Amino acid sequence: MCCHRRNTSGKNTGSSVLMTGTLLSLLQLDQQHRSLDQNASIYLLNVITSRNAPQDLPYSEILWALHSRSQDAIIDICKTHHASGMRWCNAKALGIGYWLRNPERLVRS
Repeated sequence: MCCHRRNTSGKNTGSSVLMTGTLLSLLQLDQQHRSLDQNASIYLLNVITSRNAPQDLPYSEILWALHSRSQDAIIDICKTHHASGMRWCNAKALGIGYWLRNPERLVRS
């Protein structure tokens, strides 16, 4: 049996802060009351957990949105998280040009 020591000092480590943020993000997605498929949920979770990263999403994480049937819902959720609206720099960082099947949907945004 393998035992792992837990941090009981009361201080938040980087991983526990990330886990807390991830759980809060999952609650937000659940409260959206949207019909998201599993691929969309995984993509949005990757977007939320990498929000503080300065670089764009890796292709391995963008592929989840490519295989999603909930692309309109993904666009709507991403738009709500950007106060300035969906701009090209935001769309590029999210890899939308790679996975969006209906480009007119983004123009309407």
